[in-house]
Amino acid sequence: MSWGDKKEVQKGNIGERIVEELLIKWGYIIYKVVNDGPHIIDFFAHKSDKDIIGIDAKTKRRLKLYTRTGFNYKNYLEYEKLQKQHNLRIFMLFVDDFEGYAYGQWLDKLGEGYIMDNYEKVIVWGLDKMKIIRELTEDEVMELNKYTTENWDYSKINKYFGELSDEEKDILKNW
Repeated sequence: MSWGDKKEVQKGNIGERIVEELLIKWGYIIYKVVNDGPHIIDFFAHKSDKDIIGIDAKTKRRLKLYTRTGFNYKNYLEYEKLQKQHNLRIFMLFVDDFEGYAYGQWLDKLGEGYIMDNYEKVIVWGLDKMKIIRELTEDEVMELNKYTTENWDYSKINKYFGELSDEEKDILKNW
C-alpha cells in the first residue's frame, strides 16, 4: 500500500485542504509540501509584511475519555526545535470530526502539556487551551468520517464545544 492510499493519510489530506482554504481566506501566501511521505510541518505561510509562520494540521478526533487533544511527542520535539532554530512561530490546527470544529493554538501558547505513554508517547493539552477557528460543515464531517480508522465508540461522549450562537458564527465568518 502506498503512502497516499492509507486511510489516515487521506483523512489528513482533507484536513489540510480545509486548513489551506482558511489560510487563503485570511490572506496568507502559502508554501506547502508537494512530495508524498511524512514531513515535519504542513504549511509555511506569510502575509505581505508579516513574518513567516508554520502551520501543522492534525486531522483527528479529540481523546475519547478526556477533553484533550495532542500528537506524537517526537513530533512535538521536532516542532520545538524548528521553532527555536528558525525563530518561527508554529500554529497547531486540529480538524476534529467528532467535535465538528477546526480549532488550534500557537505552540508557544499551549504551555506544558500532559505526556501519555500508553502505546506510543504523546503529548496532549486540554481543549480549554484551544481557540475555535471555524465550524466544520456537515459534508466535511461526513467526508472525514469515511476515513476514520478509530474503533472507539463516541456515541455516548459529550462534546466539549457546544453549538455556536449566531453572533459567534458571524465573528468566525469574518475572522
